[in-house]
Amino acid sequence: MLTAENLTFGYTKGKPLLENVSLVVPRGRVLGILGPNGAGKSTLLRLLNRRYRPWEGEIRLDDSPLTQFSIQELARRMAVVPQNPAASFDFTVEELVAMGRRPHHGLTGALSREDRNIAEEAIERTGLQRLRKRPVTLLSGGETQLAFVARALAQQAETMLLDEATASLDIKHSSEILSIIRRRVTEEGLTVAAVVHDVNVALSFCDEIVFLSRGGTMGPDKPEVMVNTNTLQEVYGVASDRVAVYEKPLHVRSRVHGAPRE
Repeated sequence: MLTAENLTFGYTKGKPLLENVSLVVPRGRVLGILGPNGAGKSTLLRLLNRRYRPWEGEIRLDDSPLTQFSIQELARRMAVVPQNPAASFDFTVEELVAMGRRPHHGLTGALSREDRNIAEEAIERTGLQRLRKRPVTLLSGGETQLAFVARALAQQAETMLLDEATASLDIKHSSEILSIIRRRVTEEGLTVAAVVHDVNVALSFCDEIVFLSRGGTMGPDKPEVMVNTNTLQEVYGVASDRVAVYEKPLHVRSRVHGAPRE
């Protein structure tokens, strides 16, 4: 379980971006974090993985303060898929994915056959077999995203943080990756906090969602409860005549001004 209590943080002294933010991600559940651009979604995720330290408040992983974990211990328990990942060295895809096993051995420890089998399975599950020998620096944006997802899967952590992990992927790969993660949630009790840009993705992938707005939160609650025209207007400032929420299945459609009406 991942818990954040009364987090306050900002980049300019005296001007908090997030203020008194609290949330709980139970084991075996997916919490979606949504909100407008600049609301602090990615910042919140960086606080949850200890990249930033909050001005105030505390983050706990399974009832232990995040600050008590060493870097290696935290890497064994928490995997992160960053937004728009990039590699600055010419590691091949299979080398990058195998790095997901390093927290279990350290930087100098040799990978076992089991480690390599786990990395190979992650490559196969993400459909990267044909690219395994290609340097990551030569991949497209979507292929790079897949490689970092595969690395996170190979890490086999109990908690996963996703920062718009499928934003660069096409419909096929996005659906497959989310299905793989969803199965791990159901079958293995994986805990997931995911920044999601697309409301429809959140509706199909998340157990609960929370909106970040004006430094605070709305929710969390089930997607079908949280997503409605009033909430979308309040959070995103979308006029009610431009958005509609359809049920069975729940689906959100936004109409562009000037577009032809049906």
